[in-house]
Amino acid sequence: MVRVPFVVLCCWFLIFLFSSSQAQAGGLEIRNNTAGSPYLSLNDKPVLAYGPSPQKILTYLPHGNGNDINDWVRWASRFGINHVRSYPPSTRVSGSAKDVFLKSRNSDDRFDLTLFNQEYFEELRRACVLLKEKGFIVHLQLWQAVTWKKDWKNNYYNPKNNINPSIAKYAGPGEFVTIKNPVLLAHQKEFVRKILDATADLGNVFYDVMNEIGNGTGISEEWVLEIVSAVNKWEMKNGIDVLLTLNDEGGKRMGNFSLESNALDLIVMDLGRYDQHLEAKRWYGKPSLSVRNIDYNYETKERLYFYGRNNLEINDNENLQVRGRKYWWRMFMAGVQSAGGYADAVEVEFTAWKRAVNKLSEIFTSSKIFSSKKISTYRLNKISEIYFTYFKNFIDKISHYEDLVPDTRVELIHPSKHKYCLQSDKQAIIYLESPNGASGIQYGNYRSSIKGLFLDDGYYDAFFYHPSDGVFQLFQVEIDNGKSIVDVPEFVDDLVIYINFDKEKFKINK
Repeated sequence: MVRVPFVVLCCWFLIFLFSSSQAQAGGLEIRNNTAGSPYLSLNDKPVLAYGPSPQKILTYLPHGNGNDINDWVRWASRFGINHVRSYPPSTRVSGSAKDVFLKSRNSDDRFDLTLFNQEYFEELRRACVLLKEKGFIVHLQLWQAVTWKKDWKNNYYNPKNNINPSIAKYAGPGEFVTIKNPVLLAHQKEFVRKILDATADLGNVFYDVMNEIGNGTGISEEWVLEIVSAVNKWEMKNGIDVLLTLNDEGGKRMGNFSLESNALDLIVMDLGRYDQHLEAKRWYGKPSLSVRNIDYNYETKERLYFYGRNNLEINDNENLQVRGRKYWWRMFMAGVQSAGGYADAVEVEFTAWKRAVNKLSEIFTSSKIFSSKKISTYRLNKISEIYFTYFKNFIDKISHYEDLVPDTRVELIHPSKHKYCLQSDKQAIIYLESPNGASGIQYGNYRSSIKGLFLDDGYYDAFFYHPSDGVFQLFQVEIDNGKSIVDVPEFVDDLVIYINFDKEKFKINK
């Protein structure tokens, strides 16, 4: 037996601790600012991750069905988009895309759910490495519940598609999220470990246990906690901490569980409502994030869901685009640091006779003669690109964002419907917005009074910023006991007032 001196063992132990801590150094984490408010941080800087992305960009790897990770990253990077929300496939994929599982050795048509396809996980890692290199935050959802409702025919867990009845038991629509089948649960945990092995050390990925849990699957707090436990065990083994959340549509599916649970680090809200995000952070002490573009009309209690024909990357309707633009600004002003939207691939339109043939074919054969083809939607809408660029150009220049907090106590007298304020004792950002659900609202010059600012008494540099065209208007303002008078210029729909900005970052010439 070789004897190792005690001092050498201590050195090895310290090296191990150092290397383990370095594996997660600079990764996503939650911090508290000087006011005690939680915020999302990466590499010691606050995260500001926004933008539309194809939901299935990580489903079809390296590419397929209108999705191509390399092509999309090239496009998105041009406009400052740095956010991805996606999930691995739960249904069979086609073409060059990689399935999560391998086919059974005894069947060309059925999968063996005990055989994970390493090629998919290698592609997933490659994609997340690319996204990290380009500055993207990845919201990786482990499963897409809707798949069980909308495409059970092609789901891996459909008994017709696998040779594993012991795993497939209780894995169907309205189920899957269950602890009834220990074999299935063990299999699900192994899948989670494979995802973590492939991506968790990169630091730019956070994990969502399921997208829209219960909307196609069952719901179970016990199951969620079992999955979280598997993640925690992986963290302890690998010396890496990751952030977790659960999208149950802001408490719609599982009540307050996803909001209150100490096992989950972030809160998903998806109605595009400023007030809900403020309330979530205040009540539960967690950062909140938005997963899809929705413009909520407070007057009619209706929402516009920017998806399908209303996808902002497709539809060039000016009203729609203005409302989409206001969504990004509203989320930023609510302190939401991660907000996504849709840039999904769409089916190529068939001619009428091909659609008719497909319908008849499905009646008699349960299959289509003409297969559908999907194409990417990004690059189709220049208005959406321009508006997002103006938004991202502004927020990227904000200094000390972590100290800014949404403050509903600030009062600004102005005809605009909504007035939001982010402020600290060093700066204030005020956003004036026309009613949600509306656009084309014009406001004339108006002398506005402001009160409730944290800034010390004195004169400050300030500017007006027009989100519609990126135009700055410099002015100087006097603060006296938290109050001021500002001559607000005319604008359409929205305007930003920024007091005490960083001149070096903005580099505005008077």
